[in-house]
Amino acid sequence: KAFNQAEKVVMELDFDDPNMQSEMMKNIQMKGGVTLDQLMSKEDLEILNSQLQEAAGLTTAQVNTFKPFMVETFLLPTFIEGTPASYEITFVQMTMNKSVPIEGLEEVAEQVNVFDEISYENQVEDLLDILKNKKKMKRLLRKMIVLYKKENIRKLYS
Repeated sequence: KAFNQAEKVVMELDFDDPNMQSEMMKNIQMKGGVTLDQLMSKEDLEILNSQLQEAAGLTTAQVNTFKPFMVETFLLPTFIEGTPASYEITFVQMTMNKSVPIEGLEEVAEQVNVFDEISYENQVEDLLDILKNKKKMKRLLRKMIVLYKKENIRKLYS
């Protein structure tokens, strides 16, 4: 009901910006020519490749220049049971049907580049933890979803 009365929709990012995808691609690349195959052992790359193919149909060659935190996002479907809902996609579809403009609170670069404060080596450590501890990660994600649904923000951050 409220959506039908809205003059605009404000989201995290401006999802109807025609430049968003190119901005994302520009900002998810590691700087200085660094690549995953420089940061990871051959064995770890093989594990990543297998899990990337399973989760997203991608290979390590396709994401070799991506920041490790971004590669993690491709693995998320393997940790979520069922089909995850996306409020963003739903709202974008609704705005398209109603011709309601979308505005973003942040730019793509702001969101993606916040991870530049974390070294690529530390990002790779986190990625490897996810790859090698899938059961632990599934439990953690389930717990986070429960806390999120209960709106228990304090416990989410503890």
